[in-house]
Amino acid sequence: MAYDSDELEGRFTVLDSRRLLYFYEVARLGSFSRAEDFLDIAQPALSRQVQALETELGAILLDRYGRGVKLTDVGQAVFEKTAHIFSLMDDVRTTVNVTREDPTGDVRLGVIPSVAATIATKLIMLLRTRHPKIRLQVSEGHTGHVHSLLINGDVDIGVLVGPSPNKTLLQEELLAEELYLIGSPDHPIMAQKSFPVKQLVELPLVLPSAPFGSRRVFDRIAKRKGIEFKPLVEVDSLTVLKDLVRSTPPMFTILPRIAVAAELAAGVVAAIPLQPKAASRLMLASRKAKPMSRAVRIVAELISKLILESDNTARMGNRMAAAKHVSHSEAL
Repeated sequence: MAYDSDELEGRFTVLDSRRLLYFYEVARLGSFSRAEDFLDIAQPALSRQVQALETELGAILLDRYGRGVKLTDVGQAVFEKTAHIFSLMDDVRTTVNVTREDPTGDVRLGVIPSVAATIATKLIMLLRTRHPKIRLQVSEGHTGHVHSLLINGDVDIGVLVGPSPNKTLLQEELLAEELYLIGSPDHPIMAQKSFPVKQLVELPLVLPSAPFGSRRVFDRIAKRKGIEFKPLVEVDSLTVLKDLVRSTPPMFTILPRIAVAAELAAGVVAAIPLQPKAASRLMLASRKAKPMSRAVRIVAELISKLILESDNTARMGNRMAAAKHVSHSEAL
């Protein structure tokens, strides 16, 4: 069935995509002033465009108050549909990028500190040499923070301790990380083959705080064993944790081996497993609602390879440190 131009105009009303975008960002950010900064568009122009959209639709979408805005019931429905429209538009771009020979695009990565310290620099250098058209943005934070970034759509992929119970995420295990007692290679304790969890209360421990995935795993193990202890210090900085381990008098920490891969290889720290064993799972996660672009998939594959390489490096470094400690003890 064919339609002439007048009939088509009567059947379809084409909304201005810019007005939809301006409305969406004002609603998402909660105020015209924040949307002005984000979009780099003068606030009066923003207000006019949103009002024009409301006139076009014949409904009030936003309640204005003070410095903020709140969605009306109709506005909430339009906001959700608009979010879906922009998601579909992103999917179109993703489809085009996937078919291109040379991958391009922005990739937003959320990553926990232990992994960032180990692979971030290598990942960036690999992308510069192999895939120069992929632009990487790295956000570092503890597992809880990376999880929030994923759920809110602020990153495309995340590396965190898991798995998460959230059903909106796709998750792939990268590594089962055993937790180790980390200390100075010269300390007699580090000559042991393992260290009992129940005796950790006797050590000067410095640990990351509860939002860190490795701390959560360790706390669960301690609770199952009926152990209550307070670390000497809680530090939310991997760099500071490692510095304290190498300080005088010596301190100890609990971390996955990959977090100290470089230090183990250099022989400046040692690692021995806990008894009973305690393990965390390192996961690569993304949102089900947003398919991975080709650029994101390439970054994900490189992350997986680099983590396995770093784990092997840490394992070899730990063996060398143990052998050096034995040789030193025998010499004495």
